[in-house]
Amino acid sequence: MFILGLMSLLQILFLPGYLFLSCYHFKRGILQTLILSFGLSLSINYCLVLLLTTLHLYTHAVILSVFAVELFFLGWQLRPLLIGHPVITQNYNFQELLKIGVVSGGGFIKQEIKNFNFLKITALFFALYLFYYYLYFSSPANYIFTSWDPVVSWNQWAVDWYHNHFPIQTYEYPQLLPANISLTYQFMGNSTVQLFAKGFCFVFPFIMIAALWDSATRQKNAAYYAAVSFLVILFLLIVKGDAVAGYADTPVACMTLLGFYALMLANTYEYENDSKKSVLIAAILIGSAAVTKQAGAIYVLLFPLMLYFFLFNERKFQPRFRMMLTTCVIMLFFLLPWYIYKFIQIYLGTDLDITNYLIQGGGYLLPVNSSRMDKIYFGMHQLLNHIGINNSFLTVTGYYVVAYLIKILFAFLLILGCYFSNFARKVFFLMALPGFLIWLLFVSYDFRNIAVALPFLAITLGIGFERACFYLKGIWFSKKNQFLLLGLSSVYSIFVRALTSSPSTSFRLVRLVGLLLIFVTLTVIAANSIFSSSRLINSQLVRQKQVGYVYINQVLYKYFDSQPLNGVIMSNYMPLPYLPGFEQYYAYNSFRELSQLVKAIQITHPAYLIIWRDHTLSMHSTMSVENYVLSTDKKHFKIIEQNASILFCKVNYT
Repeated sequence: MFILGLMSLLQILFLPGYLFLSCYHFKRGILQTLILSFGLSLSINYCLVLLLTTLHLYTHAVILSVFAVELFFLGWQLRPLLIGHPVITQNYNFQELLKIGVVSGGGFIKQEIKNFNFLKITALFFALYLFYYYLYFSSPANYIFTSWDPVVSWNQWAVDWYHNHFPIQTYEYPQLLPANISLTYQFMGNSTVQLFAKGFCFVFPFIMIAALWDSATRQKNAAYYAAVSFLVILFLLIVKGDAVAGYADTPVACMTLLGFYALMLANTYEYENDSKKSVLIAAILIGSAAVTKQAGAIYVLLFPLMLYFFLFNERKFQPRFRMMLTTCVIMLFFLLPWYIYKFIQIYLGTDLDITNYLIQGGGYLLPVNSSRMDKIYFGMHQLLNHIGINNSFLTVTGYYVVAYLIKILFAFLLILGCYFSNFARKVFFLMALPGFLIWLLFVSYDFRNIAVALPFLAITLGIGFERACFYLKGIWFSKKNQFLLLGLSSVYSIFVRALTSSPSTSFRLVRLVGLLLIFVTLTVIAANSIFSSSRLINSQLVRQKQVGYVYINQVLYKYFDSQPLNGVIMSNYMPLPYLPGFEQYYAYNSFRELSQLVKAIQITHPAYLIIWRDHTLSMHSTMSVENYVLSTDKKHFKIIEQNASILFCKVNYT
């Protein structure tokens, strides 16, 4: 099962997109291949899952057969490298290959030190810190989905796809993310193990970093290195752990940025044919963003303007109308099928329209009759109060001082970038501002909804920072500072070397890479034996028992470990049906009206009542029902557990 999970990640992250690029004969580098393969793989997998499910062929056997065919084509694409290449036929021993690597790597480090770039080092530091933060301080350490929306929506929809049918009650939400998550379950033939699905969600922030990094290297624009740092800062300040918790907000931001990245690549190619291929890939990625979450559809509408301002002004494409029409057809190919299907369902009454509910503030935080100005004020107030740093290391006064300094710095760099750079103005007003305004006017009740605008805001801030550094260059880039940061530069050089090595160097090291692949293969085989299927499943079940509120779950599992569960549990504790062992025993009741409870008991005949005392909503929301249960003769309700969190009792019918 462990190996099948790794195969599913290869399918999701790389293989279909790489085969597409190879068949497309698209000119690219190593890092660029990884970035575009990721975005295109998600797009192709979405179409594949949609097609197979429509034909009722989305099964374990079929998806493994598709994967086998892809591996065959991969081997066919790599045959010049695997067979008959001069380097392979030469008798290099391990010491010679190691010497080649050390000499070429040493020369690369020396060159990097000579051409020292402060913004590169800073960008690398922030990227590594983001990795550290998400690895140790956020939900991926749980290896399961724990946040509410991922548990009850995104992952549940993925489980529906896995069972070879269209998901139920998706409202207007598109399905690229759940369709790809379902591949991890389909490869393993089991939806219990969420390890690989959750790990897949971890990749999105780092693909955005890689796209900005490659843009900086390819376009020789240091502003993109600064943009890496600002992207990390914005995500840590605003989105935080939600970026990798399984929500679709970071994925839609990633797909939108990849579309913009592919569009910008068009300006780096010498030949018009290569540029046109890059534009078509950009259209695929923007169209895929629209089926990742509704916010991505904004950029489908903006794509003709993106073509005009970012491309047609830079290159003389002919004919322009044909290119614009072709890109629109590609985007509509992704956009229309799912949305038309959902609108038909909503019209027929088989699904719900929750657009009004969402734009009114999700039914909470804001009154239903709030005006647009109320929402704007609320959103800006919440955002400005949200931007700061952890005040556990500062006094209250120090916290507010630092928070205000951060806001002033961001505003200054934003104005500076837009004032001095025409490109920054286009990025901000065409890419960042629309996403920000949609959030501000409609969905400002949750900060993760602003994620789609953050990559483009980071680019604008990066340009402003680069302009500021230009004026301070004589002070900041003295020779003394180069020697002080020599160690960091060396570490960075080795890292970049692995990503940007030229094809000739890569071929010279092919045998060393082969040895590494053998080592990795043996490690995977060993891991597969250690993490057996039963151990993986049991480990995941233990972790899934922590979904929701751990202290409530402990009460339930402790009781039912010694008592058989042979009846329905009526409860307002909504995580209950997602806890292992309770999936088939849950009946929902809000417990807000006594008459409804009495009627529900007569119809459902529950064996237990679990009243969740959720004081975040209202201290008195379940009071009448609680008083009835506690005051009724014990022949009817036997109290099992009563504390500040729950009232847990058994229902007697005798």
